[in-house]
Amino acid sequence: MQHTKVMRVVLKASIVEAVSGALALCIARALSRAGGLLLHAAGYRTKGAVHVFAGKSGSGKSTLLKHASYDAALHDDRIGLLRCHGRWIACGVPLCQNDKRPGANEHGPVATVAIIRKNKPLSVRALPRNLALSSLCPHVIWPDRFLGSPQTVFASLLRLAAELELKEITFRKHDDVSRVL
Repeated sequence: MQHTKVMRVVLKASIVEAVSGALALCIARALSRAGGLLLHAAGYRTKGAVHVFAGKSGSGKSTLLKHASYDAALHDDRIGLLRCHGRWIACGVPLCQNDKRPGANEHGPVATVAIIRKNKPLSVRALPRNLALSSLCPHVIWPDRFLGSPQTVFASLLRLAAELELKEITFRKHDDVSRVL
């Protein structure tokens, strides 16, 4: 009996992950067709401006949200970026009904895009454009690797890097990251 309950939980989690993954690809494709992109990132809005922190799983995106002072959190895992009316707009992208994280309707103009890395001394630095692009690429959710959209997404990345200063934030587990946010 216990084995059956465990199997149901595992199956349900697998279905949610599959649906979430499919939705992420659909959203990424829609954004890329509109000249935007979807990032594995966290974001918050403060004083009308959005700050986006891209990073791999476990890099500290949620930790940064916990320590930041903000008006509204967009999301702690997926952020959509879209160029609209001459500026980049970020929005939270909850991917399924079970996603109780904040940010369903939060959005705003992008002020900062930063790549975060843990287990290095606390620092913030501007990234040169070529390093910014190579650092941001792994955090993009690529919609269709074989149907031509990588060129569209890469064009959006180039435009983003040309129009916004991309930064790198490094920190260790016990650093006071609020000093650099």
